[in-house]
Amino acid sequence: MKKISTSTLQRPMVICLLAAFCCLLWGSAFPAVKIGYGLLSISSADSAEQLIFAGLRFFFAGVVTVLFHGASLRRLRLPARSSLWKATKLGLIQTLVQYALFYIGMAHTSGVKGSVLMAVHVFFAILISAKLFHYERLNAPKLLGDGAVLLAALANGFSISLFKRYAEGEDTLTLCGYQFIVGGGLLLLTGLCFGGTLPYFTGQSLLLLGYMVLLSAVAQTI
Repeated sequence: MKKISTSTLQRPMVICLLAAFCCLLWGSAFPAVKIGYGLLSISSADSAEQLIFAGLRFFFAGVVTVLFHGASLRRLRLPARSSLWKATKLGLIQTLVQYALFYIGMAHTSGVKGSVLMAVHVFFAILISAKLFHYERLNAPKLLGDGAVLLAALANGFSISLFKRYAEGEDTLTLCGYQFIVGGGLLLLTGLCFGGTLPYFTGQSLLLLGYMVLLSAVAQTI
């Protein structure tokens, strides 16, 4: 596999195009999660099934990332013992905590509002709207959904800073791939422990899961 030169990737136009493409991929995850709940008949009250859905996505996203990186290096890259601990900590924060909150929150809020809430500041606009202008009603499902997505954004911000610190002395794709595998695996186990079962996939829902796996792997690789 031919590698792209570093100088090419550092060109401002290339950086802008790749960043825009990543935003497009990540943005599509919000409606994809909502569509997935519908295709797999996962109800907003079934948190265990939501965690299993998230775990499948990120576990296989990690596998794809590791395999892609191995293909580019022409050998499978395994993390060193010190790197594995860093990948585990990232997996706990970036994947387990963030996406447990995100998937549970998305079950109680709309895809559009979820994408907006990840920008954090809009959460305060919702509170002001409800308390001062009475445009919206705050009820338990809305607080659960919007609040969980807000906390997911907080976990994401923390994990980005932690990832940047760890990436200084580590192979970033190896770190990224294995933190997905660790975090996705823990999401799966958590969902199963709380009584969830692996959903029955149709061709349509399997294609959607495949897209979500690829969007995570491709966006993180870029």
